[in-house]
Amino acid sequence: MGRLSLDRHVQLELDERKGELTISPVRSAENELLGTILQWRDMTDELQRRAAEQQLAENVSAVVSAARTGNLGQRIRVGTDGGFFGALGTEVNGLVDSIADTFAQVRELHDALAAGQLQSRIEAKQWIGDFAALRDNANQSMAQLSALVSSLRNTVHLVSTQSGQIRDANNQLSQRIERQAASLEETAASMKELTENVTRTAGRAGESTDQSQRAAQ
Repeated sequence: MGRLSLDRHVQLELDERKGELTISPVRSAENELLGTILQWRDMTDELQRRAAEQQLAENVSAVVSAARTGNLGQRIRVGTDGGFFGALGTEVNGLVDSIADTFAQVRELHDALAAGQLQSRIEAKQWIGDFAALRDNANQSMAQLSALVSSLRNTVHLVSTQSGQIRDANNQLSQRIERQAASLEETAASMKELTENVTRTAGRAGESTDQSQRAAQ
């Protein structure tokens, strides 16, 4: 101690308490060492708070880094001490919760779209700001797509109906043509038979005339 000229600070741990012991020399006007003063500063609570803040800062960094890579399942472990870092952890968790809920509902909407369920919508009425704009745009896209598909279905049904009508009309026309062709064949056969009858009649008439002329001579 005789050579102690400046304050000395020693970190100590006593009975699960951590602190700093300051040893200060007391000197006379002639700079003679008269004694020392020991001052104990209990830093247990402060060190625990620093450790908690450091742990919370690391948790915040880990959660934010995970969210940046698309992992929205991590959360910050917030103690009951409160304070600035506790409030910060709670707010970060709330932010990640909001983003995770948004992605979950948008993913459900896309899954419904992939399954052909075009009547699905995002119902999150509590969303505001950009989240609300995302919800409204997604729902409007689904509504327009549903209307487009419905219009296409109606067009396909109309084309199918008209194709059936055209097919029926063609069948009817073909049947009429076949009947007319058959009728023409019957008419041609009748004309041929009539012609043959007339020819035979004319031949017999000619023979009768010749016989009459020979008889008269």
